[in-house]
Amino acid sequence: MSKKKEKTPEEREKKFFNSFDFFDDEDEDRHADTPSGTSDGTLEMDLSSVNSKKDRDTQHGKVLAGISTTTSLPFFEHKILMKQDTHECGGHLWRSATVLMSFMENTTHFPPQEDGKSHWYKKRIIELGAGTGLLGIALAKTGASVIVTDQESLVPLMRENATLNQLSETDVTVDKLSWGEEDCTRYKTEKIDYIIASDCVYLEFTFEALIETMMDLADASTTIIMSFQKRRKGDNRFWRMAGKKFEIKRIPLESYSNSHERVMINFLTKK
Repeated sequence: MSKKKEKTPEEREKKFFNSFDFFDDEDEDRHADTPSGTSDGTLEMDLSSVNSKKDRDTQHGKVLAGISTTTSLPFFEHKILMKQDTHECGGHLWRSATVLMSFMENTTHFPPQEDGKSHWYKKRIIELGAGTGLLGIALAKTGASVIVTDQESLVPLMRENATLNQLSETDVTVDKLSWGEEDCTRYKTEKIDYIIASDCVYLEFTFEALIETMMDLADASTTIIMSFQKRRKGDNRFWRMAGKKFEIKRIPLESYSNSHERVMINFLTKK
């Protein structure tokens, strides 16, 4: 019996990279122009398919580009109010964020604490590319210690949404953070339990900077949770780059949705 030929390091690396090919050939550049997959930037907010809760079934239908509007979303026992400023790309409520918010209620992946409090209670969390601040603000309502970050132009919107949800500066910190350009030491005075990022994987020129910031913030015990919408095969480059620095666990689609096959969720931990 012939001995199986051992793969070269280059072949092993190629196989490793190919494991992050999340796209079929027919997916390339489909819905590439807008995160919602519509040509005019409209976000189809059919929240009944995000979560089976009856109150989510009643949420209104569309948010049109160029209109400021306020939306109410359920999260555990809370009602999260979100103002959108769709003149800003980051000011939309994108589908990846609402799907991830629903997933964060999943008690299988995030079991309650022994005293019955939410898994997120007292956890220290940083949100990158927060946009409206939806995810961080929702988690702050459960008692998490949260910092929401984005570019300077979105800081006022995040602050307004924190105030809308009756959160003070001690409940949630709103801060400007440009990936790859700023020292993250100020965030590391205490252990960071989670880094969350939704729809941050879509501009290739930001990939290296985003990974650099994630590396700066995370330690071996930090879990990074990222949701993203499948758009371009070029986005695979991010996951191949990230795979050199992080262990990546893909969450099965059935764990969070049966109808949003284009939104994916990955857990990352530092190697």
